[in-house]
Amino acid sequence: MMNSEIVGFQNCLGFKTSKEVDVMSLTYNELVRVFEGNICDISFTKLDGTKRDMTCTLNQIDESVGEIADGHNNSSKENITVWDLENKGWRSFCKDTLLKCTVVTSIVEL
Repeated sequence: MMNSEIVGFQNCLGFKTSKEVDVMSLTYNELVRVFEGNICDISFTKLDGTKRDMTCTLNQIDESVGEIADGHNNSSKENITVWDLENKGWRSFCKDTLLKCTVVTSIVEL
C-alpha cells in the first residue's frame, strides 16, 4: 500500500492524526490492541542488527490483508506479527526491539 492509499483510508474511515505511543510502558497485549485498531508507523531492530521502518496494522481494513499465517497468531508473547501495508505481507518482530510506534490512522468503526 502506498502512502497515498493510506491517506485515502484516512479520509474515508475517520481518524486522529499521528500520535507517538510510549511503547516501553505498554504490555504485550496492549501493544497488540494498538495494532488491531490503528495503522502505525513503527521502527524496530531486526535480528541482524539493522533498523527497519514499516507501516503496519492488525486491522482487516480491506481485502488485501490476508489471513494470518499459522504459528504467527500473537499468542507467544515474544513476537508480534503485523500486516506490512507497503509490502502486503505478514512481518513479525520482538516487542523488546521496538524503537518507535506512531499511530498514523486510528480506525473508527462507522
